[in-house]
Amino acid sequence: MIQAKKIIGHQKQINFLKKIIKNDLTNQAYLFSGPEKVGKFTIAQEWAKAIILNQKFLAQKISSQKIISDLLILKPTSLEKKQKKIEQKIGVDEIREILKELTFYPSQGKYRVLIIDQAHLLTIQAQNALLKTIEEPNNTSFIILVTHQEKKILATIKSRCQIINFSLVSTQEMLQNNYEKEIVYFSMGRPGIAQEIKSSQIKRAKYQNFLVDLKNIFSANFSINQRFDLAEKLAKNEIKTKEMLDFWIWILWLKAHKEKSLLKKYFFYTKITQLNSLLEKISNSHANLRLQLENLFLNFSK
Repeated sequence: MIQAKKIIGHQKQINFLKKIIKNDLTNQAYLFSGPEKVGKFTIAQEWAKAIILNQKFLAQKISSQKIISDLLILKPTSLEKKQKKIEQKIGVDEIREILKELTFYPSQGKYRVLIIDQAHLLTIQAQNALLKTIEEPNNTSFIILVTHQEKKILATIKSRCQIINFSLVSTQEMLQNNYEKEIVYFSMGRPGIAQEIKSSQIKRAKYQNFLVDLKNIFSANFSINQRFDLAEKLAKNEIKTKEMLDFWIWILWLKAHKEKSLLKKYFFYTKITQLNSLLEKISNSHANLRLQLENLFLNFSK
């Protein structure tokens, strides 16, 4: 026997998924959409286990015996090259192979379940192959797509899926699960990040340094040379830079949310827009990262 994984937040979504099971699973394709590391994939796994084992969703203890044969998981592989994360696409051959496995009759129980994590990385050809299966579902199979970039999923697939939207977890819910205030502050409403910080002093120190860097670039005492040095250092590690920009957006959003002055609110939201724009450039182009950071840091406090 194994313990069901602990889920933080998302009670509305959990209740809805329980209701779906109670109503005899009227749909056979689902799309779990929302920010990264909020628990979508974990909930998909636990829900799939409940379907496969015909047991209560998020029961305290469930048998693991049938999961290997009846729960199929497809994930993209990722490579880190020169401090840059390269996410590999999920190709049509991979999707066809696992869809073939999905057609096998369940070894026990009524259903087999396929979870596709980071489904936005399916190529167009792979998505079209998946669409054929969703349009003509096998009555013994279910498909759960998990993504934080729903826009990249074909509209024809989304129209045939029951979409379950997930959001960030509230500060109160995080604190109720015994996370320190600093960890909750750093986690950006994402339990996955909170757990990473809790289990690693190195990761905690990383976010502490992110906060120091943000305060520095807002400071008039932070010289031009210091700004250039920071840009040079960050440009050597694109993965870390993306994490930092994401974190800065969160911190500025918190400041804007608490700020009563409309002028200051506007200032913070303007900075958030700048950071989002830079993140998009980094993700979707081969822009000179160091130059982009230098331009940002020179003008950020204005």
